[in-house]
Amino acid sequence: MFETSFMQDVETVHFWSDGGPHFRNKQLIQSLLNLENPLLPGVSCEVNFNEPYHGKGEPDGIFGNYSTGIQRNMPKDGIQSISSLSSQLRSVTQHQAEYYNDPSHEHEIIIYDIDRFDYYSDFLEIDQFKKYLNFIAIDDYIYVRPLTGISDAGQAEFPIKCGTRSNKATPKRSTVRIVND
Repeated sequence: MFETSFMQDVETVHFWSDGGPHFRNKQLIQSLLNLENPLLPGVSCEVNFNEPYHGKGEPDGIFGNYSTGIQRNMPKDGIQSISSLSSQLRSVTQHQAEYYNDPSHEHEIIIYDIDRFDYYSDFLEIDQFKKYLNFIAIDDYIYVRPLTGISDAGQAEFPIKCGTRSNKATPKRSTVRIVND
């Protein structure tokens, strides 16, 4: 996604995510903020999480629309590959853009698969990780805050220390067949 011409001038990403335990993890923080082998070279990231279990945000609504749209318009043979899922999602967003007469309802669907996470995971070593909602890397430190959008209230800093662990023999992956179009 960041290699597309549309994104080439992006220098900073303010990443926002649901604060639920399945989204909020040290591997995500490490992959976005590490300086030695960055997931997005040349792009600085600030990672923010919503407080877990505190209502639904806009992404939840969007994915709810995706789910409803696909359930109501499921092809007779089902969805047999990740690329057909992408096509179905694209179709759902195009229909929504037409229905609401609002082009912002049409979304680009990107398939993003990173081979380096198949066999091992890197993670940051941060004490009391779940206490923090905001993460940013500056020089060799990760600055963490218990709140987002407030400059340095409750800020702590940790040296960037990473660990690596092997993934399970079978990493969690979609069972949907990948067909390159």
